[in-house]
Amino acid sequence: MPASNQAYKIQIANSNSGNLAPNDGFIDNLRIEDYASSLETTPSGLTLALSQAKRRGNLRYRDIIDQLGLVANCYVDPRTLPTKSTSTGSAITGPTSFAFQIYVERSDCLLTRDELNVGQTLSGINCIKRCIARALIANSARVVDVYDPTSAVSTGIWGATASLPRFGHHVNPVSQFAVGAYATSIVQAEGMVTVTAI
Repeated sequence: MPASNQAYKIQIANSNSGNLAPNDGFIDNLRIEDYASSLETTPSGLTLALSQAKRRGNLRYRDIIDQLGLVANCYVDPRTLPTKSTSTGSAITGPTSFAFQIYVERSDCLLTRDELNVGQTLSGINCIKRCIARALIANSARVVDVYDPTSAVSTGIWGATASLPRFGHHVNPVSQFAVGAYATSIVQAEGMVTVTAI
């Protein structure tokens, strides 16, 4: 029996850029550390809230990959992922859209239940869209590291007022870092996603 491997192009439109925390952040395979050539000084305009939004975007990308992995062996082509120089986002903003390609082993086995139609299943492109939609409507809380750009008062000289940038990873100060739903429903989430077999 011949293998039925298939490549798919996935594009997700950023149509909810006005979301408030913890529903902000869109989707981004890059973290702030990837955008900034050096974090010894804080990138201009970066705040802790923007840093948290960027981290949420990165976690949503990982959630998408996890959801796809539940239904098939999916491999992301790293050459198709946005890089610092090709992304429409930056260290302080989300990209206007996000596109990448995956390879699916035995794409004829892409099947998932359809929670909008009890007893029905989705296959192929519709299965991929549904998996991505599930990641976009998920609410989660986890302990993760978040880059904290907040300046700290210098401890070099007692009473000094100089402010020094922090750099490096910091575990989120609260016990759980909330990553809210980016879309309000599966239908809305699927409307943001375009999947094409290539």
